[in-house]
Amino acid sequence: MPPHTTYDVLIKLLDWPFLFFVALCLIVFIFRKQLVVLLNRGDIQVSWGENRNIRLRDLSENLDKELDPIRDEIETIKEAVSNLQQQSGASSAQQTLLGEPVVISAVDRDNAMQRIKDALTSSQYKWRSIDRLAAIAGLEVPQALSIIRSDPEILLSIGKSGRQIARLKSR
Repeated sequence: MPPHTTYDVLIKLLDWPFLFFVALCLIVFIFRKQLVVLLNRGDIQVSWGENRNIRLRDLSENLDKELDPIRDEIETIKEAVSNLQQQSGASSAQQTLLGEPVVISAVDRDNAMQRIKDALTSSQYKWRSIDRLAAIAGLEVPQALSIIRSDPEILLSIGKSGRQIARLKSR
C-alpha cells in the first residue's frame, strides 16, 4: 500500500463512529454474563421524571387491563349498529352503492357548488382532492364529481397518488 492510503485508513479507523462501535462491542463482550442474567430475569424497570417508573413485566398486565374494557365497548357498539341496520333496513349509503342515484335539489346543488368554490379559493393548497371537496360540500364523491365537471371554471386532473384532484382555472 502506498503511504497516503495507509494514512487514510488509519484516520478512518480513528474516527468516532468506528471507535464507538469498537467500544460498544467491548462493553457487550466484557459484561455479556451480566447482560444475559439481567435480560433473563425480566425484571427491568424503566424510570422517567420524578417518581415515575414502570416494570416491563407489569406493562403487559396493565395494557390488558386497560384494553379489555375498550374491547367490550367496541363489541357493544358493533351489536348496536347491526341492530340499527336490521331495524332500518338498508341505509341510504347502501342504496347508493346498489346503484340508486340520490337526487339533489337545485338549491342544494348550488350551495354545494358554492362551498366547493370557497374551498378551492380560500385554501392554502392550489389543488384539492375530490374526496376532500365532497366532504366539504357534504356530498358523495360521485355527486361532487358531477357538480365539479359541470363547472367550466374548475380544472380536473389526477395527482401523483392516482387520486382525482381539482383546482380553479384562475389560480
